[in-house]
Amino acid sequence: MAAGQGYTITDLRPITTRLKAVDSAREPWWIPGRSGFYEHEAGAVGQLRRDLKTLKLKLFTDAQSSAAQHIGSAGAAIDEDRRLAAADPDLEALQRRLKDVTMAQGSARTLSDFRTVGNQAFVVAGDAGMLAIQLNQENTEIQTAAAGLLAQTGPNLDAIHKAGSDALAAGRNEATIAAYMNKPRPFNNVGEVNRAYSRLEKFAGQVGSSDVNQAATAAAAVERFAGEIHSALMTGLPGKAILISYAGQELWAYQDGKLVQNTLVTTGRPALPTDVGPMKVLSKSSPWTMHSPWPPGSPAWYPDTVVQMVLWFTNTGEGLHDAYWQSCCWGPGSQYGPSASHGCIHVPFGNEQFLFRWADVGTPVIVYPGDGTPVSSQVNQISTDDQGNPLSGPGAPKGI
Repeated sequence: MAAGQGYTITDLRPITTRLKAVDSAREPWWIPGRSGFYEHEAGAVGQLRRDLKTLKLKLFTDAQSSAAQHIGSAGAAIDEDRRLAAADPDLEALQRRLKDVTMAQGSARTLSDFRTVGNQAFVVAGDAGMLAIQLNQENTEIQTAAAGLLAQTGPNLDAIHKAGSDALAAGRNEATIAAYMNKPRPFNNVGEVNRAYSRLEKFAGQVGSSDVNQAATAAAAVERFAGEIHSALMTGLPGKAILISYAGQELWAYQDGKLVQNTLVTTGRPALPTDVGPMKVLSKSSPWTMHSPWPPGSPAWYPDTVVQMVLWFTNTGEGLHDAYWQSCCWGPGSQYGPSASHGCIHVPFGNEQFLFRWADVGTPVIVYPGDGTPVSSQVNQISTDDQGNPLSGPGAPKGI
């Protein structure tokens, strides 16, 4: 019966060993001595029952206490991971597991239940402890990198601030690209990106510190995690992808994670901005006559204009195309100039030739703010889905 309640052979050995001794005792051959023998046996069995009850209670109480102790240890280990600035996804996963174990503790009734709870809590505590070892190693390496940055810069607080700010913006922008690509379908390395991004943001608030040592540590940390984001992004990209930073007015084309084309571009003017979002090449046209959807006399009207190549990426008339009338002044600020488009993206002719031949229908075209703000802010600016449909408003045709 005790075995059926979860007590193991090892648990019951102090009783079963004595029980075997009782069972193996032989009654005396002398008949008058048998009554005393059976009285002794009955007494021994009664004592075994009492001892079994005491043993079961002790084992049960020990299991309850052990489960509670392991749960407490797991909670303390998670708190230590939090103190060491662990990534939120890792903390959340551990916290969920601990919550499940704690709930199981509340519904536990048998010895087996409490032992299962204790074992599960022990594993959570062990995993949290392993994470702490990893975090301590990472933080030691960050301190070493910070010392190198201090030596490299003189130390110069302005230079340290710039290094940290540049890495922070780059990390945020590339984590945004992964978040955009994760919208229509799961991005291969989104977990790795999110972990590194969470760690990056743990140090973001210290990048501009007036304490040179604290600023150097933060700069070294964001440089490290921005590098991890970049690596995860590059290895997670599909076979072909086109990435465009609105703030940077720059385009990058990647094939198998390797850069194959890079150029400055010109996006839509402020009144008719290019949509941002996880889009893709919907179709290709060569040549194509851009016809103004606005009537003559409108400030947005333009005459029929022939372009040689267009990679369409929205259903509202936005595409990547050459622009013979724009002979210069690409890049940041060009979206405010006289050659800025009505929503399309102007690409220098030679670069457009490459893209038109290289890109397949379905190739992702990720237009993202690229303004260095946190991922949540840049994700909130998405204005179209991956089919090129506007998320709000009628989505009037745009064009040149």
